[in-house]
Amino acid sequence: MSRVFSSVALGVSLVGAGLPAFAQGAAPAVPPPPAAPAAPPVAAPASPAVNAATAKTSLAAGDKAAKAKDWATALAQYQAAMNAVPGAQAQEGIANAQYQLKNSGDAYDSYDQLLKTYNGGKNKGQATARLKELAPLTGYVSIRVNEEGAAVSIDGKAVGISPVAALIRVSSGAHKIDVAKDGFVAVSKTPNVGGNGKEIVEIQLAREATTGHLSVKEHTGAPVRVLVDGTDVGAAPIDVEVGPGAHEVVLRSSTMASAAQTVQVARGETANVELTAVAASAHLEVTTSDRKGIIFLDNKPVAEGAFAGDIGVGPHTISVTEDGYERFDKKVVLVDKQTLAETVTLERPQATSGGPATTERSFDGLYGGLGGFGFVGVGGQGNEIDTGCGQLEATSCKMSSPVGGGLMGWIGWAWHPVGVELFLAGMADEATPSATFTSPSSPLEAPTYGPARVEQFLIVRYGGMAAVRARVSGELGDRIRLSLAAGFGASWKNMLFERDTTSNQGAQNIFTDKSGHSYFSPALSIDGSVSLRVSPSLAIALGLMTMLETAGQSVQTTASTSQYIGSQTVSPQAIQTPSYHLASGTQVFLGPYVGLQFGP
Repeated sequence: MSRVFSSVALGVSLVGAGLPAFAQGAAPAVPPPPAAPAAPPVAAPASPAVNAATAKTSLAAGDKAAKAKDWATALAQYQAAMNAVPGAQAQEGIANAQYQLKNSGDAYDSYDQLLKTYNGGKNKGQATARLKELAPLTGYVSIRVNEEGAAVSIDGKAVGISPVAALIRVSSGAHKIDVAKDGFVAVSKTPNVGGNGKEIVEIQLAREATTGHLSVKEHTGAPVRVLVDGTDVGAAPIDVEVGPGAHEVVLRSSTMASAAQTVQVARGETANVELTAVAASAHLEVTTSDRKGIIFLDNKPVAEGAFAGDIGVGPHTISVTEDGYERFDKKVVLVDKQTLAETVTLERPQATSGGPATTERSFDGLYGGLGGFGFVGVGGQGNEIDTGCGQLEATSCKMSSPVGGGLMGWIGWAWHPVGVELFLAGMADEATPSATFTSPSSPLEAPTYGPARVEQFLIVRYGGMAAVRARVSGELGDRIRLSLAAGFGASWKNMLFERDTTSNQGAQNIFTDKSGHSYFSPALSIDGSVSLRVSPSLAIALGLMTMLETAGQSVQTTASTSQYIGSQTVSPQAIQTPSYHLASGTQVFLGPYVGLQFGP
């Protein structure tokens, strides 16, 4: 229930809705009029002139409604006028409307304020008389709440947030006081306020319960343990606090058990559960793979190598120990008439950074690997086009480094960190240099020099290498290995040659030396790799390999004097086809590889 308070000093009026009316005085049989509607929200005044105009209009409307005895409308209009410009006329209109509506408590407060602030206005006598009349019809209520911040209402009308005003004037009779705050149980009280009296209402707010209560017992009183949601909470009978919601309750002992029951527990309430436990047992068999080791059941030794027997239902811990092996532990939950068979294989301890393992993996023994690689010839082949462009009388030549790939494998024996191995590799590559010839400078050169043309060459090489190498390896943790291998051997290569000539007029000539030309050379093999171990005997290797050999100076094609461009019957043009060097000097092959390594 709200009140109307005005102050000359502040010039502000707080207006609330009236309390419900109660039948008073000489007309107890007449039903009380309805409570006055709450005043509509009033916007902040824009200016004194606007407020004065609003107040004048509202006062006139209030007077009109009062003459028509429409007291609810009159009250609203007088409150609007009071909000715009506080004054005695508006205050007196409010008090009179509340009096006529039988809002005794509000009317008493409004007449009291009229006398204190405006000296009773134009009808001081009436104000004084009505205060005396209303005094025995009203009383004070004092609401004292133990928690601050609680919402307080009287008869459904908000009066504020605790702590509230020390004394609140209400009509005499019974009133309903409601107090509520988040996290606390709401409280309602119905005090009976006497005429011109004071009623003190004490409100004690208690926090809302966040848990429920679960009371469990065994029907016959047998000694059993209580498990709630799989957790042993104590011996039955027992009372425990649990969260609201569904919970599974089971009774168990070494020889008895009950069926599980799901219980719904409400917040702040108690759920009673009574279960019956009956005789129950399960069968357990534990065997070690080597028939050795001490078997423990719930931390008590029961057998060596093998155990079989009936045990109580419920949770159990199986453990096995043996010198030189890791301890085995496993938790199981057995139900009535269940048979559980467990075979245990103990494992050796793993290596740790603090010292050597009981059994360390050996890095010695037979090893090998397979891989694929790609490469480029560093520095070119040293062929005729690369090194003798001027001797060919070409205007310009375009070099081409050989590009190729191959497969390799190795097998050896390791005495960690050193190993000795046999290395084999098969490979092939090709180079595509070209030469450009312009027209001869004089007609005399034409028969031998040939027309303007472009000569495109294809030089294919294939063969293999064998070498004896030494390998040095080092470990980075349990799975990473770094490795470097190098050694000497021999290589054999065969080379094929083709020249495709095209004149500026579009005539063509293709010359192929089909006999092939080979060379045999000492060789050097070097590679470095990083391996990732995926099992004790298998690793994936990524590396960079280098192979070196020499081609000497004897790898060259056979010259030809029968090469022409165009028809031999219609203006044939001979072209030079000398003996070409296909490779010379040191051959360096460099490239990445990926492979698999086997062994320790």
